[in-house]
Amino acid sequence: MWNDFDPIYDGNKLMEAKCKHCKRVFVAAREVGTSSCLRHMLVCEERAKTYEFLDSMKSTMSQSDPNSSEKWMYDSDRAHFELVRMIVLHELPFRIVEYQGFKKFVHSLNPAFQLVSRTTIRLDCINMFVQHKVTLQDVLQKLDSRVSLTLDMWTSRQVMSYMCITCHFIDEKWKLRKKVIWFSEADTPHDGTNLFNIMLDCMEDWSLQKKRFSPLR
Repeated sequence: MWNDFDPIYDGNKLMEAKCKHCKRVFVAAREVGTSSCLRHMLVCEERAKTYEFLDSMKSTMSQSDPNSSEKWMYDSDRAHFELVRMIVLHELPFRIVEYQGFKKFVHSLNPAFQLVSRTTIRLDCINMFVQHKVTLQDVLQKLDSRVSLTLDMWTSRQVMSYMCITCHFIDEKWKLRKKVIWFSEADTPHDGTNLFNIMLDCMEDWSLQKKRFSPLR
């Protein structure tokens, strides 16, 4: 049954099991057993869709690789992560998840995949940004090298000025890295005082006050 359920532990003690397909949680402690999980496997509609999809894959695959479908297991969390990553990577509109053409395309690949609204996918993108920011902050704090902050400014068609700050550093493998760490509107006047204050806000947010850096324009 553990091909279809994820175990949930309290310390080292197994307490519950979460269905990989519909995300329902069932009690699975030793004193209760896993009978409820086994019964759920017989009636889970999302599980049935997944295995129906697998059967259709097997019937259309070449005979030269009959076992390749056996190695594949649908992971809804992974699929959802890749959807969020695709939207961020290619700067796609959040409403793409509500396009009828996109829905039909996804359904043709895997009918078990549950699409979400543009509001939900927007929140997921923001959460991914926050997670990456925390990870990068930890990397910067552990650096033994200096960091170099460069800034770039431009004006939009709406005559609004923006500043982008990029952090450059050498990682532990001696590779040059650069990460955008700040993007904000820059109020006028664009003199040294205002630009310094924006840079200072960025340093405080990223806890770079104690890190030796070289500001370059």
